[in-house]
Parts: sequence; structure tokens; C-alpha cells
Amino acid sequence: MGLTMGKAFQSNFLSKDDCPTTATINKVDFEMVGGEDTGKERKVVIHSTDFPMLPDNTHKMFILNKSNWINIEDAYGPDTDTWIGQRIELYVDPSIMYGGKRVGGVRVRIPSGVTVPPPNLPQVGNVWSWQQACEAAVAAGISIDQLKAELKSMGLSGYVSTPAATAAAQTAIANLTVQPAASFDANATPDDGVPF
Repeated sequence: MGLTMGKAFQSNFLSKDDCPTTATINKVDFEMVGGEDTGKERKVVIHSTDFPMLPDNTHKMFILNKSNWINIEDAYGPDTDTWIGQRIELYVDPSIMYGGKRVGGVRVRIPSGVTVPPPNLPQVGNVWSWQQACEAAVAAGISIDQLKAELKSMGLSGYVSTPAATAAAQTAIANLTVQPAASFDANATPDDGVPF
């Protein structure tokens, strides 16, 4: 197969040429976007190690527009901290218009087979200790071994009380059941560095 314009003139950002793809959200933050002739503008971007690798060994980023933000927010909540560890699918929507022309563009949806976390789980701002994650699993009818296995399948090799680990634990619990998990005191003392 020959080159496409997107491959010939690589960007640091995902484009239609990079889709479809499925990715785990690692980080959401701001990035200055734009060319030298158009000036730079601050945009929200999603980082994922599942995105294509660039020559400098970093990964492309996905510029998040309002429509795609709403799609993710509807599934994972309004706070981007709750998106960390969650799966998204990026695909080409040929009906997207720009400048009065149908040009197509990248849209986001939740991949089929991904269980969206129930809305009654504690928010990630309430960082869970390992004990709290285990108590939430048990309250949802999940054994600690099942929780560990699900976290391992998500790429974790241990648990340290962080927002990302809490989001992963919540996702693991949601993947294993749709029953509500227990609510915990956000001021509890964390158990850090629990390997499994």
C-alpha cells in the first residue's frame, strides 16, 4: 500500500488515517495546538499508550472536541479523572462537515463489550486504599482473587492508592458486576504498595 497524506506528513495528533482504533485513556490535559503560520491554541487532548508511536518514541494525542467530550462524559462522568483507565473507540464518521463541506472526521464511542461503571460508585476524587477496593469488590459480590485477576488483565501489577488505581479498581468492579459497590470515607488511611 502506498502513502497517504496523513502518513507522509505525520502529525503529533490522531487523524482519520489512524482510525479505527481502541484505546485506554491514560491522561487528559491541555496542549498547545497549531502551526507556525496559524498560531497556537490551547486544546484538550487525550493521551494513550495505545495510540500510534511517533519517531521520538512518544505517542500521538487525540484532540478532544465538544461532541466527543460529551460522548465520553455520558459514559464515564463529567470529571476527566474518572476517565483514566477507561476504554474508548475512535472511528471515522464520514458525515462530519467542516467549512460547509462533508470532510469526515474522528468520533468517539464506548467499545462494544465494555461495561460502563455504575454511576453510584464513589468518585475517583475519593482515592481508594487497597482495603477499600477489596471491600467494594466484596460488597458487589466479587472475590478479591477475581478483583486481582481483572486488574492484572488491565495491565496492573500492583495497587498503590492513586486516582488512576482507584479508577482501575472501579472499572474492574464494573466489568465483573452491575451491582452497586459500597461507599467509603474519603479520609481513610491508604494501604500503599499492595502487590498481586
